Amino acid sequence: MSRPKAERIEKLFVRDYPEKEVHPIDCVPEYRPHNSWTMGVKAWDKGENSGEMTWVGWFHPPRRRQSPARYTRNKRKGSFGLQSAPPLNEEKKRAKVRKHYIRVLRSKGYSMREAKAIMAGTMDLERNPILPEFSSTDEVSNTEEE
Repeated sequence: MSRPKAERIEKLFVRDYPEKEVHPIDCVPEYRPHNSWTMGVKAWDKGENSGEMTWVGWFHPPRRRQSPARYTRNKRKGSFGLQSAPPLNEEKKRAKVRKHYIRVLRSKGYSMREAKAIMAGTMDLERNPILPEFSSTDEVSNTEEE
C-alpha cells in the first residue's frame, strides 16, 4: 500500500485548534519512503488580511509504521526451538541425488534418454556407447554353468 498523493481534503488551522501542540516542520526527515511512514497532519496558518495560507508545522508529525516484517519464511517450531525436517531414508536420498544429476545433465543439453543412459553407465558424456570390454583370455560360452 502506498500513501495517497493528495493532501487532506480539509486543512487544519492553528487558530481553530489552540489547545493542540504544533511540532516544527523539520522534526521528520524530508525523504520518507511511502510504505514505511504515516502521512501526519499538517498545521496551517492563515494570514489576517490576506487569504494566503502557510504551512507552519505538524499537529501530528509523520511516524514510522510499526508493521511486522512481511515475507518471512515459515519455520516449524517444536518444543525445543527450531526443528529440522525428518531424516530421509537411503532409498529416498539416492532418488533425490539421481534426480539432481539428471537435471544437471538435462540443463547441459542432453535428452532424457541420453541422461538416463549416462546414469545407467551405457553412454559416456560425448554420447558414445560404452561397450563392455572383455580381455582376450575371457571365454564367452553359450552353455550354462552347473
